[in-house]
Amino acid sequence: MTVAIGLLCKDGIVLGSDTKFRTNGTSQYGEKIYPLTPRPWLKVVVAGAGPVGFIRAACQKIEDALPQKQTSLLAINTIIEATNKAFYENYVIANRQPAALPNYGLLIGVS
Repeated sequence: MTVAIGLLCKDGIVLGSDTKFRTNGTSQYGEKIYPLTPRPWLKVVVAGAGPVGFIRAACQKIEDALPQKQTSLLAINTIIEATNKAFYENYVIANRQPAALPNYGLLIGVS
C-alpha cells in the first residue's frame, strides 16, 4: 500500500510518500516521487501508486506532453489530465488481468 501526501504551501507544493514497493512479489525500497523535467517557469512532481512500470511510463507521457513555452496553470492542468486519462485507457485498462484492474494512481503537484 502506498502512502502519499501533497501539501499546498505559501511558497509551493510539498509531496511526500513512503518508499516500499513490490516487484515480482518481492518487497523493495525506492523512490515513488518523480520530478519531471523542470521548465524555468514550471515545476511538476508526481507521486505514484501501482506498478512501477506504469508510473514511470505515465510520467514520461506527461513530461513529453508539457509545453516548452510558458502557458497558464489551467492549460497545464488540462494537458496533464488528458494525458493521464489517455494513458490509463490505453495502457492500464488495456493490460489488465481478466477480472481486475491494477492499482494505479498519481498525485501530481504543479506550480
